[in-house]
Amino acid sequence: MSDNMADKLKRKLSGKNITAMILFGAIIMVFVFFGLPNTITGGMGAAARVNENFISLMEFQNATEQMEQMYSQYMGGKSFDPEQRKSLRMRTMQELIDKELTAQAARRAGIRATDVEVRDVITKEITAFQKDGQFQRENYTAYLQSQGLTPGDFESRVVRKQLESARIYRLFEASSRTLSLEAEKQKSLQNLKMNLLYVKFDDDKPTTQLSSNAEAQKALATDDFKKKIEAEFNLKKAQLSQPEQVQAQHILISFKPGDATSEKIALAKIQALKLRTAKEDFGLLASKNSEDPGSKAKKGDLGYFGRGAMVKEFEEVAFTLPRGQVSEIVKSPFGYHLIKVTDKKAAKEAQLSEHQLPIAKEILEKDAWQKKSQELEKLLSTEASQIDNEIKSLGAKWEETGFFALDSKSIPKIQELEIEKVAGLTAKQPYFKNFVRSGSSRFIVKLKEMKQEKDLETVLGAARPEFSQRKRADGVFTSWIQNFKKESDIETNSLIFQ
Repeated sequence: MSDNMADKLKRKLSGKNITAMILFGAIIMVFVFFGLPNTITGGMGAAARVNENFISLMEFQNATEQMEQMYSQYMGGKSFDPEQRKSLRMRTMQELIDKELTAQAARRAGIRATDVEVRDVITKEITAFQKDGQFQRENYTAYLQSQGLTPGDFESRVVRKQLESARIYRLFEASSRTLSLEAEKQKSLQNLKMNLLYVKFDDDKPTTQLSSNAEAQKALATDDFKKKIEAEFNLKKAQLSQPEQVQAQHILISFKPGDATSEKIALAKIQALKLRTAKEDFGLLASKNSEDPGSKAKKGDLGYFGRGAMVKEFEEVAFTLPRGQVSEIVKSPFGYHLIKVTDKKAAKEAQLSEHQLPIAKEILEKDAWQKKSQELEKLLSTEASQIDNEIKSLGAKWEETGFFALDSKSIPKIQELEIEKVAGLTAKQPYFKNFVRSGSSRFIVKLKEMKQEKDLETVLGAARPEFSQRKRADGVFTSWIQNFKKESDIETNSLIFQ
């Protein structure tokens, strides 16, 4: 869906990472502060404390949602089980703590971003605050108001902090520059290129069917296995159940926040449209008058959504409005709305009888795959020549990474595998001796071809143990942060992982 109000209304896609895209191109949340307590041991007031600074629940929640969205896309839209979600939340918390430690360490080291630098980022680099290439203060003010931020919060706690963190890393990178002799070796590495073949297996979804419905039915006849199915069903019951949902159309007339004249004009427009809905088709009115470009093209249709997907003002009306009725005028942070509910789906609790067979088959397939994967890994280390036949029997196919230089930062499509570990592959010993693991995925990797292979051992022997300036900088920088972490007082709210 394009940049439309359906996206903006959904909290998960709210525009809270603008400065992150500008400054780092990574996930860095906008801070929303709301009366944090002095301690986090007595309740849910904050997600964590790093020395004297707090990481708010809102910051943690937003970061978690973005991390889950990113991993869900990477995993093909697959949902998370409770253990995966807990692991992801713990990883997100650790990243937020590390970012806060970096900012504090930079300040302690005397790294400061000037007011001019902060101003330049806001007025020149963040395109959301611009129009025709010029900074628009009303855009900036509207954004701060929509996020509940003061200029001081945004400028000092977000922009300034990230500028200082980036600067300290650049200092480490500059101090890790290679000597001329090593630079020559790295140049040689650039001319050495590898192309790998790989097969990806998913532990949660084997490539081929390893069990049948008949086997699942037979297993269900045993009490122990049936208890196992019931336990798995109870874990998945919430995600298998159908939550209450609403399908709605809406008409939006927006106005500039804080501009009384603009709001008055918008209110007059929506009032006139409200009168017209009594005699005219709501969808046609939306397609001609709504200022939400995405849903406007679909006669105002927002599709189905559940509770928690829309902002509070919109949701309260949508879930209480009878089907087919047009709401009174609704005001939200995005403007004035008219809402028409076109359909409702009642909540439906999942039943064990409907899901026990597919769950049983899934468990049997996972068990069978675990045994098969152990066999494959044993073959990799002992009789790798048999791997191709095994892969073919599983219905899997080799894919290529494409050529990459040996001084690259990562291997295309298999970023979890360090280049140093495959640099020793040759035509005589093409297979990587172990699975490469990434979450629930496993890779089998082998060398397809290499350019300038005859020079490999000479160059690698000279250039080890490190391949690039950035890798060395990463190591030194990480060590520096870890030392600062040992001196720091860090407290995490354990309730956020439950």
